[in-house]
Amino acid sequence: MRSSLRKILASVMIVCMLVAIIPCQVFAAGKTGWRKAGKAFDDRYEWRYYITSKKYAKGWKKIGKYWYYFQKDGIMMREHSLYGYEPGMVKDNGKWYYFDFGGRMHKSKWIETGYGITYLNSSGAAVSKKGWKKIKGKWYYFTKQGQYGPSVAYVNRTVTINGKKYKFNSKGVCKNK
Repeated sequence: MRSSLRKILASVMIVCMLVAIIPCQVFAAGKTGWRKAGKAFDDRYEWRYYITSKKYAKGWKKIGKYWYYFQKDGIMMREHSLYGYEPGMVKDNGKWYYFDFGGRMHKSKWIETGYGITYLNSSGAAVSKKGWKKIKGKWYYFTKQGQYGPSVAYVNRTVTINGKKYKFNSKGVCKNK
């Protein structure tokens, strides 16, 4: 009895979390707002945001308190999308931006990319240059990991930079700068 109740509660919690990460405000056809645009390769729905009954958003759009990015076809960028060079990331004017499952742009936080960890600044742009960067009083060294995607921090390694050895911990913090 207890284990089945736990399973039911766990299932309800999972459904609630999934509902919370996708745009919740869906409007009937002919109205403005969010509309489903079909299923993506990962079986989640793709979304468009209609600014009039027939015209959908393209490019950057602030909806409520979050920024979103919409492709030329109006599809909202989100994590695990087929669009962009890296899942959930868009390069715009030479800067990389990250979007979660619900399509919301993130800022002022560390994220894991397909290449490693990177930092999103207060405008949401990821670190894009190779070199030293001081973030919240700690030093990190960022390097490019291929031609696509943002720069990433060295993690769990010792690296020689300009003839000097530096140790980086599991969070990318340089321990001897």
